[in-house]
Amino acid sequence: MRDWQRLGKGRRHNFLCILGHVNTDIIYSVPRLPEKGLSINTISVSERFGGTAGNMAINAAMLGIPTALGTYIGYDFSEEFTRMLIAAGIDVYDTIKLRGHRTPRCHIFDDGTEQSYVIEQGAMAAEGRYPLWRHAIASSSYVHVSTGDPLRYLSALKGRRYNFDPGQEISYRYTPSVLKRMMRGCDIFFCNRIELQHAARLLKLSRAEEIWRYCRAAICTEGARGAVIISKDGMRRIRAVKTRKVEGTVGAGDAFRAGFYAALFHDMDMEAAVEVGNTMASLHIEGRRTTWEWLRRRWKREYG
Repeated sequence: MRDWQRLGKGRRHNFLCILGHVNTDIIYSVPRLPEKGLSINTISVSERFGGTAGNMAINAAMLGIPTALGTYIGYDFSEEFTRMLIAAGIDVYDTIKLRGHRTPRCHIFDDGTEQSYVIEQGAMAAEGRYPLWRHAIASSSYVHVSTGDPLRYLSALKGRRYNFDPGQEISYRYTPSVLKRMMRGCDIFFCNRIELQHAARLLKLSRAEEIWRYCRAAICTEGARGAVIISKDGMRRIRAVKTRKVEGTVGAGDAFRAGFYAALFHDMDMEAAVEVGNTMASLHIEGRRTTWEWLRRRWKREYG
């Protein structure tokens, strides 16, 4: 008997392949992030579907993007989550359940402005010869590589260009040599300011803004300040969209990325795609589900 199983059927053509974590997120709402050596009470605790790749895929599919999801999960993956992915129209042929491993879990501590994370890698840290998501990669126009084992990704990609988004894992999973190998195939590098500074240290850049030496462009998200596009032509700041209410900030970065790819899917340029990403992040923070048409109307109102 095989020790793995595919979650569903594949699709011949996808626009976007997302490689990364699908988690069970356990979210602790706290009045503030605890100081070292101290404990605090939680305001509330909730459990939901999550993960960088999982959140992105759900948001992208909601915006009408044909999306393939490449990840490893455990046999404990909930039937509710399985139905949700399939109902969203996501290509889950390379969403692979591994016997004897748990679905990754992310413990998120959220004070309403900032978050801290503790990750249980589960199936995403499994050793062994498992399928390398080649259907998802080969069937897609864009490949977005997020959190996960970079050496396994390099083996799966085999020279394919991709957009690279290591997230918080850049601080503990990457050495200078591994990051350089990943950056060789990188077209667009996604990061926040902390991750950009860490990448610059690993790559021994004198200034973080020199990251363009390793990619066509970097897109650095900065929360309420919006986002910055960094390329050899300089830096271009795209202002944020002001939110009308705050329902929650967890997953806003994943929503930004889904909005970015939705704009590319509709033949917009990179600057407009970042604007759409900012708009999508704002809607997510407000707790609003959206369609492409509604997102496009909101983007037009915000950016004129």
